[in-house]
Amino acid sequence: MRRLVAAGGFTGQGPDEFRALLEEMTGLGILAGDSQGWRLRSSNVLRLLGNQHAIEEALENHDTSKPLTKLTAAQARRPIAADNRISPLTEQQLARLTTPGNELRIVIGSAATGLGSIANVLDDQQKRAPSKLDPIVCSTSPSHYKELLSTGKPGPLHRIVVVKLSRFNDIDKARASLRQAETIQPPAGVTRTVVALADACKAEHLALATEFDPDNALIPLRRVTLEGISSWATDVEALAPFAETEARNRLMETTGGWPILLDEALVQARQGRRVLTICKNIDEEVTSGALGTALLDGLGLTASPDMRTLLTDLAALDEPLPWDDLVELLQDSHPAPQQALERLRMLDALAQDEKQLHMLDPTVRRAWPPQPSGWSPTPA
Repeated sequence: MRRLVAAGGFTGQGPDEFRALLEEMTGLGILAGDSQGWRLRSSNVLRLLGNQHAIEEALENHDTSKPLTKLTAAQARRPIAADNRISPLTEQQLARLTTPGNELRIVIGSAATGLGSIANVLDDQQKRAPSKLDPIVCSTSPSHYKELLSTGKPGPLHRIVVVKLSRFNDIDKARASLRQAETIQPPAGVTRTVVALADACKAEHLALATEFDPDNALIPLRRVTLEGISSWATDVEALAPFAETEARNRLMETTGGWPILLDEALVQARQGRRVLTICKNIDEEVTSGALGTALLDGLGLTASPDMRTLLTDLAALDEPLPWDDLVELLQDSHPAPQQALERLRMLDALAQDEKQLHMLDPTVRRAWPPQPSGWSPTPA
């Protein structure tokens, strides 16, 4: 930081602007602030930046004519403490869930992107910062939920209330519950965030999520980027064989960044298998085995006949298409192609390239059609 200042990297920025930059980096999950100042929120961010030599070289070669860009918190992921599986949340997303304030956050994802592990990640963060976060609480009844929203002891501890929308049989009751997070406020000096878990495989959850501000309330779970794999693998001893860039690239190509497949890679790495063997096993099981079916089931793509037909048509496409062209191509053979494509996009099963063209995610395409037999994880 001192070298960047000396090189003129913050030329023209006064104390207020510099503080605003630090606050923005805190919101992104890169930094954490306390009464003594700012620090890196996670060692994963530092690992992504490189070793001391790489960082110093980048600072010395920094082009001060270019604006500062956001760093890697939007991609970095940590291992879950209990078993080292990859976090379904990036550091930036985790920061949005745990930053003090009276907020509603809707985490929407699937079994394939780790929706079931959100509470574990929040518990991990609470254990890391017990002076800032109350123990994570899951709502168990309407009366318990209202109590959690409206009560609390003023002080520095922030409360996080987890609500599983799957426990509601009536979508209207689920909607009312989310609205209460906005209308029922705690006493002065108390902050609490409601974290609602929505299953993107369920049409009613998708419809409900769209009723809220997507830029503020919605936190969609996504496939892991190569940088995310790097930050995770660096922290897990069993993944030492993936320390080399080539090995991580191979893992990314094999799994497509799907957490359900990365977790399987971890299981096989613990068994002492080599990189090539792990990637070969997963590739075969995705392409023609039960692991591919597990991915499709985890995305909820096998239950509906209409969705199965849509997936078959998408898998047959040879090249990506603009959104409107894709909708038009499918509308004659599907009852609601735009709605179905929106669902695939929310599931992260519809890939988009740098030209804003769309096609079925390559890993999902390899897994289609589903195999008849069920799948169980490789024994640890």
